[in-house]
Amino acid sequence: MKRNCIYIMSNKNRTTFYVGVTNNLMRRRLEHRAELAGDGFCGRYNICDVVYVEYFDKIVDAIRREKQIKEYARARKLALIESRNPKMLSLQPPFFNYPTSYE
Repeated sequence: MKRNCIYIMSNKNRTTFYVGVTNNLMRRRLEHRAELAGDGFCGRYNICDVVYVEYFDKIVDAIRREKQIKEYARARKLALIESRNPKMLSLQPPFFNYPTSYE
C-alpha cells in the first residue's frame, strides 16, 4: 500500500501520541512495532497502535500536515483522532483506507 499519508500512533492507554509521515503505512507500522524492544520513542512509550490516518496525493502536502499536527496541543490531537475514530480503536490495515485528506 504505497500512498502518502500522515498517521498518529498511540500506546494501549492512549496517553502518548506519535505523529509521522510515510508513503507505505503497512511497512512503517511494522517498523514501529519492531522498535518496541528498543530505546527509541516508540519503544520507551510502547507506541504500537495506529489510531488516525490522512492520505495525500503529494508527499509535500503530507509533510506540511504532519508539521501542523505536531504543533497541536494534546486536546486538539484527541479531537482530531476522535473525529474519525471516536472509540480510539487500533486501526488495522483494512481500515487504513480512509478517504483522501480533509480539513
